[in-house]
Amino acid sequence: KFNKASCISSIVVDEKKKNNFVFPYPVLNKYREPIFLSIKRKLYNFDDLKKKINNEIYYPYVQLFNGALISKKAISQIGNINKNYFIFGEEVDFFWRLRKKGDVISLLNSIHYHPNVSNRQYTDEKIYYYLKNSIINNYKYFKYPFLRSICSILILVIRVSKRNSINKLFGYIFGKKRFFFYKGIIRGFSKKLEIDHNEFN
Repeated sequence: KFNKASCISSIVVDEKKKNNFVFPYPVLNKYREPIFLSIKRKLYNFDDLKKKINNEIYYPYVQLFNGALISKKAISQIGNINKNYFIFGEEVDFFWRLRKKGDVISLLNSIHYHPNVSNRQYTDEKIYYYLKNSIINNYKYFKYPFLRSICSILILVIRVSKRNSINKLFGYIFGKKRFFFYKGIIRGFSKKLEIDHNEFN
């Protein structure tokens, strides 16, 4: 059944709350693309997912690279991970390149237990590459790239305020570290995919 798959992966769940996903899965449209203009855009647990799959044993999306089996043939065709993403977005890019060569699916009966990372603070570099690489991927792979990019920026602002603190968020927007924030946005829209954060040190 899965002989045309370029990647078969596990479902990644919270090692303590085993019904919850560590990385939410997107709700997909009929073309198996993440929907955007919808109230319900993410699936956060098994209960949500099972309502979407109509008794299937898999979901046509993966959260790389946890518990993933990747076709050697597909890798020979698309190449390896793009190192220029550095610390963010390389899994999204690799997913869509794999999708061009075959099905990319997560098996519901294959479970990968993972620590909850939702409270980890963002480093300067993670903020910079999150902004830049999210915008680049939005334009490479998705519809409504400008609107998606604005949402990516707002999501980053909310996450930094919660995980790092409001004061540190102000430091990135108005203070000494604003270059990480604004350069990430500008270079994202300029589609400058490269490792270039060292110039801020």
